[in-house]
Amino acid sequence: MSKGIDLGQRKIGHRTPSKRIVIIVEGRSEKIYFERFRTSESPIAIRIHESKDRTAEGMVAKCLHLIERSGLNTDVDEVIAVFDADRNAVEDIEEAVKTCSKNNVTMYISNPSFEFWLLLHFEDDKTTYIQEDLEKRLEKYIKAEYKKSEGINRHIGHEHIEQAIARSKSLLPEGDPVKCKNTMPSTCIHILVEKLINKQTNKR
Repeated sequence: MSKGIDLGQRKIGHRTPSKRIVIIVEGRSEKIYFERFRTSESPIAIRIHESKDRTAEGMVAKCLHLIERSGLNTDVDEVIAVFDADRNAVEDIEEAVKTCSKNNVTMYISNPSFEFWLLLHFEDDKTTYIQEDLEKRLEKYIKAEYKKSEGINRHIGHEHIEQAIARSKSLLPEGDPVKCKNTMPSTCIHILVEKLINKQTNKR
């Protein structure tokens, strides 16, 4: 197993082994947000880890390394990469999609950044943002300086998540990463969040 990566033990008994979902993220913003889906009552085990290399190539390479070294079974478990589109060319995204497809890895991106997905929890403005604008607008809702999603989960309820999913779908229904790169602003995260919610409630 890779040093510093603890995926936990799969539960073995009379039931089918628990599913593990491993999400590789590029920074604290994503890690803090996705921690909200990790509960002791969940029928799935969710693990979230950061990657030092935040390029599309580096994020996917981190996923492949994890699969190779950790004993994950991609027929049962899921390995997911979540990162921003702004630091990658469209050719990089296209190549990463091909590599993911060959290796049972799923990729979700946001354009320009994950903060756009966060903002969709609170408003439906489809203006093209730069990062500083996104963070300033988020501060209006969390009533504090924005620090990489710190404390944001206190301000997000189930109804906010439903609104974010609906708003994101209106921009990019299928959640295609290449289309996301070519559509500013947009995000694929609604597909992942719906998946996490459905699996926690045992929906297919």
